[in-house]
Amino acid sequence: MNYNEDKERAELLERFTNDLPKSFSERYYSEEDLLEVFDTAGDMNNDYVQLEALMLGARLYPDSVALTERRAIFLLGFESDAFESFMALHQGLDTPIMELLHMRAYASLNDNSEQNVDMKAVVTDFLNRHQLDSDELVIQFVHTVEELGLHQWLKDNYDAILQKVEYKPVFYYEIGSICTEADVDMGLRALEALTEAEPYSSEYWTMLTAAYLAAERYNDAATAIEYALAINPKDLPALEKKIEVVERTDPDKVIDVIEQIISIDPSNPDFDRRVIAYGVDHFPHERLYPIIEKIIPYLYDDFNSVALCLGCGYPDAEAVVEGFYKAVGPDDHEMWGSILLAAIDRGDTNVVNAISGCFLRHGTEIDNAFVKLRIALLRNDLATAIDLFNTPKYSEYLLQPRCFLRANIILLMLYLRNAPEHAAECLDIIESHLDTPHLSPAIEVYAARAFFADVRKRLKSKRPTNWMLYDITPFLS
Repeated sequence: MNYNEDKERAELLERFTNDLPKSFSERYYSEEDLLEVFDTAGDMNNDYVQLEALMLGARLYPDSVALTERRAIFLLGFESDAFESFMALHQGLDTPIMELLHMRAYASLNDNSEQNVDMKAVVTDFLNRHQLDSDELVIQFVHTVEELGLHQWLKDNYDAILQKVEYKPVFYYEIGSICTEADVDMGLRALEALTEAEPYSSEYWTMLTAAYLAAERYNDAATAIEYALAINPKDLPALEKKIEVVERTDPDKVIDVIEQIISIDPSNPDFDRRVIAYGVDHFPHERLYPIIEKIIPYLYDDFNSVALCLGCGYPDAEAVVEGFYKAVGPDDHEMWGSILLAAIDRGDTNVVNAISGCFLRHGTEIDNAFVKLRIALLRNDLATAIDLFNTPKYSEYLLQPRCFLRANIILLMLYLRNAPEHAAECLDIIESHLDTPHLSPAIEVYAARAFFADVRKRLKSKRPTNWMLYDITPFLS
């Protein structure tokens, strides 16, 4: 619970982890050391190290009651059937921790409607008979009460339980961990007591900040998070919690906190994904683009982040596309096509050229006829469009019902822009197919007929139409 103890636990865990490649005969740890390793690894959700500690403990201390308890705790968080079987085999092991675990095993086998035992009375009797004189016993007691659904009992008996606890900060911490959302008042009570008892832990002040946020006490939250960061200015969980605080108290400073976090560690993909999604909607480009530059290399395998990055006009599209290509490869034509079509829809030639150039460099292509046709329209390239319609494997796709109208409207528009003398002939061919059954939904055919009528009218008019400005976007989606 203090710096020196945490440092010793971390060093022990590191030594144990470094020793794992050695054989059992080359490793020796005291029973107390193995318990410490197990508990520390549990705080870090490291199931593997916990399992290794139990395996070594079974070899060195086969009769250890404390290690048997840890085996039950490990199975409790790992697999319910194994836990229940283990507890059934150890009915005779009568320790306070095992008694609590037996309560949980009973509850897991019997839902509330089937329980014939008054668990509130059972827990009350347990509290009357035992002192909560170890950290693990406090932890298991609180979580047993929570698991049994006795939250109101916990609240009503808070002071009585506290009198039974030898080292109270552990109790405060566990209550704060389970009650921030379920019962804000009890969580605040515990966490305020925890920060008073252990005022030099940035983690505890961060937990208190979360409780204040849940209680909508935003000024108190702002004060608490500054205490946390005064203790450790580079505490990343505290800085992430500060984002939630300034969102409610001073939203213009969110970007400053995000920049601070990224300057410390730009390589957290979960955080980076959230930053890009939030930043694209909220940050000015002159602040957003430097952030993207630092974090996008850690997100090259994430489609949504790459798509957002390219969609916000990030100038170095070529580097992003190259990184994405190396991370995911060229084979998912639908995915690449969706990025390209989005870029085409917004007229972003920078992204289109970056993708086309990347595939060209690697000797591959996005083999999607409609995407190729859309690129031809974006580049006003009639020759490529005609070639697509004259290539059997592409024309077969472009002329099928779901693409027919869109593809031919694009072709017509390219004729209108580049060879208007042939546009009427192209239009005649398209219109000759409009009565084909199941060509397209009736509403689309109706809209197309209106569009074609307007084109014919304009072709006959003495006033020329600027076909580069004629909008066919409604037909392309």
